[in-house]
Amino acid sequence: MSNDGKVKYRYRQYNVPPKKHETVSIKKTMQNIMKSYQMEARYNNAMVTKLWANITGASIASRTQRVFIKKKVLYVELNSAPLRQELNMKRDRLVQLVNQHMEANAVEEVKFI
Repeated sequence: MSNDGKVKYRYRQYNVPPKKHETVSIKKTMQNIMKSYQMEARYNNAMVTKLWANITGASIASRTQRVFIKKKVLYVELNSAPLRQELNMKRDRLVQLVNQHMEANAVEEVKFI
């Protein structure tokens, strides 16, 4: 206390750097939300099912019974054995096409059932 009866306080002065406002795209925000809620696998599964006809074409899509992803492996159930054999030879190209359409590394391998 000083002589005049007033209390003097000492405050520390912090040099707080100004916040940098970063703009984040909606796509990036949605990816972060899906990561935090662990919904990426379900989203990838739904997107592959939706995009399968665009990726392969109508003739292959009409002979496909089921398409799903499990642990980065794309499983395709076909009802035509010759088509299965033909697609089996083009497996690497199919992985590239799926990842390109989904704009992510969602598939590493393809297996035909």
